[in-house]
This record gives sequence, C-alpha cells and structure tokens, in this order.
Amino acid sequence: MLQFRDFKEGDETQLVSLVMELKKFYPSIERWLTKEITKLKNKEDECIVVEVDGEIAGCAISGIESNGVYTAKLKTFYIKEKYRRLSFGPYLLNRVLDYWTEKGYKRIFVTFAEEEVDELLNYFREYGFLLDGVFPFNYRQDKAEYYMSKMNVYLSIDKNNFQSFVADYLFRLRGYNVSSIKSRQFVVQKHVYTKEAYKTLVYLNFEENIDKNTLIKKLRELIRDNNCSTGIIVSYHYLSSLNENSIKVIDNYDLETMFFPLNIQKDEHAGFISPIQKLYADRILYAGTQTQLLSDKISIRKEKVFYKFPNIPNIKGGQTFLFYESEPTSAIIGEGKVKEFVIDKPEKIFERFNAKGVLSLEEIKGYADKKGSVLAISIGKFVRYKNKVSLDKIREIKKGFNPQGSSMVTEEELKEIRKKAKYPYIF
Repeated sequence: MLQFRDFKEGDETQLVSLVMELKKFYPSIERWLTKEITKLKNKEDECIVVEVDGEIAGCAISGIESNGVYTAKLKTFYIKEKYRRLSFGPYLLNRVLDYWTEKGYKRIFVTFAEEEVDELLNYFREYGFLLDGVFPFNYRQDKAEYYMSKMNVYLSIDKNNFQSFVADYLFRLRGYNVSSIKSRQFVVQKHVYTKEAYKTLVYLNFEENIDKNTLIKKLRELIRDNNCSTGIIVSYHYLSSLNENSIKVIDNYDLETMFFPLNIQKDEHAGFISPIQKLYADRILYAGTQTQLLSDKISIRKEKVFYKFPNIPNIKGGQTFLFYESEPTSAIIGEGKVKEFVIDKPEKIFERFNAKGVLSLEEIKGYADKKGSVLAISIGKFVRYKNKVSLDKIREIKKGFNPQGSSMVTEEELKEIRKKAKYPYIF
C-alpha cells in the first residue's frame, strides 16, 4: 500500500535512516537532523512522508525561513532510490507547494548539491522554480550548492498590466536590470562578477495566431537594432517553440506555472469541461492523500496525458481543463492546465507519451474519429477541488450543459465554477 501522510511519533528512526543517505552531500547532516527531529515533534516545521507497505520511502521537510518575508524553505526532498520508478515524487512536491501557497507565502526555495544538478535542475523547473545562484564552499570544500526558488503571485492580470508584470516579476525581482522600455519590448541584462553580461531583447507577443516566420524575422531585427545577443518572446497566449537557438519562448502556460496561483485572463475561451470516467479521474487527479494499492501507482507520472475523441475545436495550450466525472458522481471534481495537445493516430500518440497516459493502446483506439485520429491532452498543474460542482450547479452557470460532450467556458464561467468548488485562488 502507498500512503502520503504527516510525520508522527514513532517515525523518527526510519526518517533519520532515510535522510542520512544524503550524508555524502552534507557531512554535518546528522547534527542538523537531530535538531530538525525536535522541530518536527514540536510542530515548528512540516514533514510529509511517503509510506510504502509500512516503510518510509520518501519525505519532504519544509519550514518558515526566518530571514525571509513570507518565505518557506523546502529543507529536504528525498525519495529512496528503489522506489523512484513509481514516480510519486511529483505528488509529494505538489502537496508541499500547495500547503505553503494556501497559507499565502510568496516565495519557496530549495538548495541542492552540484552532484544532483542533472537530476533536479529541470525537475524543479517543471514546477515553476528558477535558478537564483550557485554558492561555492557552502557545505564542502571545492563543491557548490545550487539555489532555486519559486515565487507565488496572488493576482489576476490582463493585457493592460502584462508588460509591467513581466518586467517586474520575471526579470527585475530576479536580479536583472530592465532598460530601453518601449511598447511591447525592453532590454534586460544581468551583471556578473567577471565581466558585463550580455544583453537580451524581450518582446511581448499579444497575437494569438501569429505567423512564426514573421515573428522570428521581427525578433532578429530587434535583437540587432538594440545590440543584444539573444531574444526572449514572452507571449500572452500559447506559443510553441520556434526552434531558434537564439530565441527563447515563454508563454502563458509557463508564466502560470512559474507564478502559480497567478491567473492570466483569457479571451473568449478560458477552458473547457470534458467528461472522464472515475477510474481515470482517480489516477489523473490523485491528490497524494488516498491510500491506494501499488499496482495502481504505476500510472503516476509528473506529466499526465488524457485521451479523448477530437471534438474540442478551440482547445489551446494554457487553457483550464475542468474534469467532469461521469455517473454516479456527475460533477466537476477538479481542474488541470493544458500543457500541450496533439491530434494524431493512436499508435503515434501512444509511442510519444508512452506510460504517461492512463489508457492502454487498445483503449485509446476507442476514441478515434472517422479519420482514425485521437486527441491527446498533456496536463501540467492539477488541482482536486475541495467541493464537487454538481450537474445542477453547472447548469446554473452554463445553461443547457450536456455532460456527454465537451463544452468551452468563458473566464467568467470558470470563475463561478471555481467559487462553487471552493477553489482557494479567485482574484
């Protein structure tokens, strides 16, 4: 059995044994751990453990950072190696982040040893963490410690304040100098100790269906005219990669991940309601609180994929997927962010996403249209609602809603559904 739970009396021996596996990176960890166990017993810090068949297989220890304003530190995040194939780490991390976010904390940070960079740098980026710095000799001679943090922004923004938000939160508060500010563009530069850093042109895109070649050409001209080395497109709407080494893309999905619970107001289509069977809903929206059989946990991955009949014509990345659990529940039970979507043949989709989806290949084929194509939706951040939104309540908001099919929702309709669901972040 697999269970996520809080630390309790009697866990000390197993927890110490688990965390001591990090001694190779932190020679003084034993002394720190003795003090930390006392803090956990006194409820001064928080600790979530992952228990597998009576054994503590992983833990997340976090607490308030005394030197920061509304800042929490993820002090230890570790899973025993033999259990990593089950991939329950994302559920553990999400639970920790949600705990501090619901309390209103504005920054959460984590540090790790340089030997862990290949494994952890991109892992934490998936959850909105950005690299703040590298500190040599922090715990060991000739070794460095990496520092990453995530900012929580409790705002809803629109096109009018998008540029100021990007300039402040994405760059200035991360140590960049922001200059040459014009409509839709500015230049950023981060100084380093050895020499003056290169300049980057930041361009804001507000076009929803812009031609990529036109966009690339414009960026190249702006980079040259402003004497910059590279460029970044920050898009208000979903925008896929441009396959240009010198131009990076950050879109609305990326921003809402980095700064969750930030809400970027959408235009006509903020999201959609789509039916899902209870079996698959329990897997996709697993909250890390239910006790479940290990056989069910093979489906747990950091990236969920949902397959369905390709009947959502206005689907876009960054939209909110509202999960309507079919009978006997007959209610919206939670939501997820659309990271990307693909319409293709079942075999190609299954090969691309491999074990990240919740269906077998034969089950996927059952969702093919007359052309033999299936819609696959990759889901990022997901939230299981505290209150289910029943069919009757949905129809109060969206007249004539048909639970058998998919239905688009506006920004205002999404807001009303979240209110009924007791979603904690409504701005």
